[in-house]
Amino acid sequence: MVRITGFCLVAAAISFQHTASAAGDADAQAVQATAAYAKQHLSAERLVKLGIEEDKKLGLQTSCHSDYGAAPLSIQVLSPAEFTGQKADPIKGTWRVRYRLHRCGESKVYNAIFVAKDGDVPAIGSFYPGSTLANVKLIKDAMVPALIQGAAASSKKNCTSPSVFDMQVTRAPANRTWNEVWTFSACGELIDVPMTFVASEDGSSVNFNSGKAMVRPAPPDVKP
Repeated sequence: MVRITGFCLVAAAISFQHTASAAGDADAQAVQATAAYAKQHLSAERLVKLGIEEDKKLGLQTSCHSDYGAAPLSIQVLSPAEFTGQKADPIKGTWRVRYRLHRCGESKVYNAIFVAKDGDVPAIGSFYPGSTLANVKLIKDAMVPALIQGAAASSKKNCTSPSVFDMQVTRAPANRTWNEVWTFSACGELIDVPMTFVASEDGSSVNFNSGKAMVRPAPPDVKP
């Protein structure tokens, strides 16, 4: 059985590490309209189905047969939606929905990316799990050094294709700086890579550093 609970937060505004926008009220209205559409058209079934697929990729809850629930946490507009008068669904636009998947007494935060399809129902795909504050471009830039640190620390040197298991904030933003731990799952190990992010004074860019990784055995319910 699928259920969906109410929003805890709708974050349509540009987040901490994004470049500040100077485009004016029109862009702000487009962002708000996109967030409103995304919230109104959220599907419990689609979020739960995507979450189950993510569980399988990470080897989580492989024997779970309880009710599944999805609790949306936030919406981040990546590019504002564009609408025509002919169709209710947008012809352009991309947004990310962060949600908590509940199952078998546990939960995990996942992220879904929605992409408009020329007026058809928007496509949905998975993004890295967790609650990182980094935006999509920053994640892409920082992922390579994080993976290098993780591979160097792993005891399974022949293990290939590690998965991003989680991305958690460990120190909230203060003085333009925040810390996270990015966790990778590989061959029965969880590899924690500390990440430090420092935003420029004008908010136009973010520098990052990856620290020395720590390895720990994966919990019994994580199937390699």
